[in-house]
Amino acid sequence: MNYYYYYYYYYYYYYYYYYYYYYYYYYYYYYYYYYYYYYYYYYYYYYYYYYYTLLLLLLLLLLLLLLLLLLLLLLLLLLLLLLLLLLLLLLLLLLLLLLLQDVPHEKSQPNHSWFTIVLLPGSETLPMDLNFNINDIPKPNRFTYRLLQFVHEVSVRRSPDTVIKRPDSNLPALLRDELGGNSKTRVLVLLKPGHDPAKLDALFRFLTDLARIKNYPILNDAFALQLINRYRAEIMSLECKEEYSSELLQARVECVDLRDAYEAVLPKIDQCRRRIDVLEKEKVDLSDQVLTAEEDKLKLSKMLVEMQIENNKLKEECEATKFELTNRIKQVENENMEYRMKLENCTRTIDTLTTRNIDLETDLRDVTQEFTVLKTNYTTVLKGYEDELAHCDEISTELLKLAQTKAELIRSITVLSQKIDASNPDADLKHARNVVGKRPPTRVKTCATIEKRYKAELERQRQTCQDNERVYEAKIANLTKELNEARDLARSKYAIIAELNARVLTLTDMKNSLECQNNRLQHKLKAINEDFRARLIKFVEDASLFVDRQNPKETDDCRRKMEPYVNEMLSELKHAYRVREEQLSSVARDCRTHMRAIVRRHELLIAAYRELKMRVSDRGIDIDLGPDVNTLEINDMVDGNYLIHDTDGGIPIDHIIYADSDRFPIITDTKSPPRVRIDLDHDVKSSIYACAGTNMNNSIEATSPRSWAVLQKQLKEFTLNTQQELESERAGLLSRNAMLEQEVTELNGYINTDLKRYKDEIARLQGLLAAPRSKNLLSPSSSPKKL
Repeated sequence: MNYYYYYYYYYYYYYYYYYYYYYYYYYYYYYYYYYYYYYYYYYYYYYYYYYYTLLLLLLLLLLLLLLLLLLLLLLLLLLLLLLLLLLLLLLLLLLLLLLLQDVPHEKSQPNHSWFTIVLLPGSETLPMDLNFNINDIPKPNRFTYRLLQFVHEVSVRRSPDTVIKRPDSNLPALLRDELGGNSKTRVLVLLKPGHDPAKLDALFRFLTDLARIKNYPILNDAFALQLINRYRAEIMSLECKEEYSSELLQARVECVDLRDAYEAVLPKIDQCRRRIDVLEKEKVDLSDQVLTAEEDKLKLSKMLVEMQIENNKLKEECEATKFELTNRIKQVENENMEYRMKLENCTRTIDTLTTRNIDLETDLRDVTQEFTVLKTNYTTVLKGYEDELAHCDEISTELLKLAQTKAELIRSITVLSQKIDASNPDADLKHARNVVGKRPPTRVKTCATIEKRYKAELERQRQTCQDNERVYEAKIANLTKELNEARDLARSKYAIIAELNARVLTLTDMKNSLECQNNRLQHKLKAINEDFRARLIKFVEDASLFVDRQNPKETDDCRRKMEPYVNEMLSELKHAYRVREEQLSSVARDCRTHMRAIVRRHELLIAAYRELKMRVSDRGIDIDLGPDVNTLEINDMVDGNYLIHDTDGGIPIDHIIYADSDRFPIITDTKSPPRVRIDLDHDVKSSIYACAGTNMNNSIEATSPRSWAVLQKQLKEFTLNTQQELESERAGLLSRNAMLEQEVTELNGYINTDLKRYKDEIARLQGLLAAPRSKNLLSPSSSPKKL
């Protein structure tokens, strides 16, 4: 591809260098060639200079346009000022006329002119027969018909003695001077442009009646005008007398009542007429009814489709609710298992407490037995002690007797001997009394102190048991409270997760539909682009054939005319190829980014899997966590981009969605029901803590074999599911990569085969255009002309 462009650039560079003098004689065509070269040689010096000159010309044109606009605005302002001046002059003239009319002139001529405009609605429907009922005519057109009758009577009765009764309408009263009064009347009739000429007979008769009316103008006589005004005032005063006013009021009241009754009946008449018109239209417009029936049928079909869509939505909602109920059932089962395990823990604690109570009871029995033994020993010792006391009393009495006898003997001897101070009989007696008064040492403790000590010990143990029981009850209450809070929190979280899953499903459906629509539009654009390119190629070929078939004399003119069109078509062809190339590059870029994101997710999953294995190995759990981490890594890399190779087919990428969790990527198919995956570390902790009971600091070795079996099963399911999902994603990526590679190869073949033919055709056309001018371009008299 690059080689082709380099060759293309080199070819045109050589062409430009060879036909440099061509610009001197053929300035217009050199401009197109120069424009063509500018497209490929954007760094050329003349391009910038020409570009700036064009910009300057455009700026000058814009300035000229602005000046023209300003001049037009000034002209409009001048016209407005002139109109204002004319209006002011007209107002001044009117004021002068009014002032002149207000000034009293006794000898001035009483000639006044006025212009009265009368709008006659319904004039196009005037009847030829004047004997019509005024009540059958619509309200807006009644005064026109009354004026028609009045004008006919005035035109027939031309003598001044006849008195014509004016109708109740205000229009004849206002036209008193114009119709048979003190004026020379001229009537100008203006008809609408779309008037039916067949309905103008009655109008022309009305105009003839107007022309036949005889007026009585009084000229140059102010006194006659004043007399007429006086007569008119007297007539008005006579009409306002009381004797005529009562009858007139009664007649007016009756007329008002009749008008009210007529107006009350008129809506009903109009309603009946409308009903008749509607019925006639309904009879006539059967085709409209058929069309409306078809439209209703289409609407019903549309409603049926909408109901089917709603039914599908309801099915999806039922599936979502079913999935939510299954999740709740599983949640309730998990809670039941937790409750059972907690119940087992409570039974174990109760068993331990009962065993401890039994031990305490046995200790109490031993203590009571020892107490009885000590009591018997105490009685025996007490008896021996009393016997010894009696024996001591006897010995003491005997000793006192002996001491007394000894004292008497000593006294008797002291008299005889001289050594009185050698022995002190009183001291010996005192010593003997002291010896007799002393008791033997107590070798055994009293039984009362022992009994008190054992009672205090029993009371202390009972108090500690009660305190422990209270502490355990408080802990159980706190744990139940925390459990309820955890349940509420889990329910809210599950509800949020269900909503998010439903939202994710809708968004994925929207994304898939948009992707399908985008693919369709891209294919359509591809087809349109190919058709456009084929047409351009056909046009170029037809133009070349047309130029070749011309006579040698007409070839130069024909080539000059066809050259800009051919250049424009070639530029459009290049633009079409560039658009297709950008489209393919964007698709490849999106595929590359998508593959990088998948590889990144795969790496995150491997890191989480490695961390899980390390945690399990650190805790000393003997569980088979699946294959080695090194076997799951992707090692194939080309130019820094991850590629996956496999021979197996897979699921297309359009049918796979990706949902990132906090720690592990989850890949699910849109056809399968939605699933909510919980973090594995949380599952391990919950299972271990549930086995350990309320004591959260117990070791993992204290768990039961049943909990370890559940944990192993969960780990195996997790590894199998993740492996299957990764394999499905890998297969989908492989299939998409294979499709993209096939498209790239097809495009490369297309570029290498078709564009070469286009290049040859362009070279041939340029050679044909340049051949007849080679002599003129190579002549020595020609000199290059600067732009």
